[in-house]
Amino acid sequence: MKTWEYEELETHPRHSENNSRVKSSKVLGIPWNVIHDYFTIGAKGLLDLDTSKPVTKRIVLQSAGKIYDPVGFLSPYTIKLKCLLQELWLRKLAWDDELPPDIYATWLQWWSELSLLSELKIPRMILDSNAGDSSEIQIHTFPDASQRAYGAATFLKVKHKYIVLISKHLKAVLYL
Repeated sequence: MKTWEYEELETHPRHSENNSRVKSSKVLGIPWNVIHDYFTIGAKGLLDLDTSKPVTKRIVLQSAGKIYDPVGFLSPYTIKLKCLLQELWLRKLAWDDELPPDIYATWLQWWSELSLLSELKIPRMILDSNAGDSSEIQIHTFPDASQRAYGAATFLKVKHKYIVLISKHLKAVLYL
């Protein structure tokens, strides 16, 4: 937005740094802090668990259904719950049977980490549009699978024409 303003392009007034009332918006239903340009995760509804009732397969599935993650930011976290559900189906538990102790321990560990999701800040910008000094951009994808799950990770590698190193005793420009 600063670049747009510098180039005298119009920005939406609700996204202006001068407007301190509105600091977030939503993109695909995901909260976006427009001032600092990062996504966050809303986990409010997930933390409301009635601890007086036993945890059942129905409760686990309801929890999985409450997680809205269209982009897959939470996949490393949600895969644990999906594997847990897979185990419940393999053990042929009924919908309202209480979880066995070993599965309950896994569930409790997963549920205890839920509150940490609200601390996540996922940067929206992956490549600086002002970085005109990049000479090469590559996309690297690594897929993998196991008996229980499969997934892929994709990385963006940007090779710059030069890197400036500054330290107390060293100031040099390295050409790659």
